[in-house]
Amino acid sequence: MASVDTPAVAELTYEEYQQRQVREVTEEQLRFRAGQLRQADHFAYADDQWHRLPYEGYAVVSMVDTNPGNDAVSTRLLAMQEQLAANFDRPDAFFSLPADSFHQTVANTLSADRYHTHVVAPGLTADYPALVRGAFAQLPPAIDAAPIRMRLIGLSLFSSAVGMLGTFDDNADFWRILHFRERFYAHEPLRALTVRRTRPFIGHITLAYFGSLLSEAEKTGLVGTCAAVNEALAREPLFFTITTTELRSYQHLAHFETRPDYPVYSFIKS
Repeated sequence: MASVDTPAVAELTYEEYQQRQVREVTEEQLRFRAGQLRQADHFAYADDQWHRLPYEGYAVVSMVDTNPGNDAVSTRLLAMQEQLAANFDRPDAFFSLPADSFHQTVANTLSADRYHTHVVAPGLTADYPALVRGAFAQLPPAIDAAPIRMRLIGLSLFSSAVGMLGTFDDNADFWRILHFRERFYAHEPLRALTVRRTRPFIGHITLAYFGSLLSEAEKTGLVGTCAAVNEALAREPLFFTITTTELRSYQHLAHFETRPDYPVYSFIKS
């Protein structure tokens, strides 16, 4: 069990964050990341179908389809999935996530073994949403009238997935998310369950996972498609509007469930 005194990972500054995101969508960095790709752990192709492997937990997320003004975002992300999938002529290579799973993680909480150790085993499963609601309740009310706008700047390759990265034209929007995270992770009842900021905030929406190792030809095609999409985004900007963030649970990473007792936090004043 992790110590309650485990130090939190530092957030990036606004300048560091912007530079990091822009670098990750360059063709040079895409080629580098393509050389590091591995098979996804959370999805597997067998018996002519995809299987969603168990991975339980909770996260505080902003869903694309429940935040107003994002219809064009979902439409264009789905079109990008189709462009990416066209690089593969075998079904086991590329698993496209459903559109209703598209989201920005605002704060990770507990998942997999840590979720079972600190929530399920002590019998706190029914109480956990209320603990997160308590963390939301101690946050100061929002003072901004406008939602957060994250500019979607391009596709990036992760260890076993591909996703869309985001930057912030207004550094105040970036800090609104970081201030939420700072106060959320400081909530003592959650800290007692070892909920920690284990990584800095990175704006991204995951689109797909790789179900097997890719050939060099597939990597080359993948990088080319990502670069073409990124060039198009530079000509025709796309923004993800974030009004709320909320607790969601998951049994696997293709579906994020909400329930009436799950709390929601608004980034704009009522």
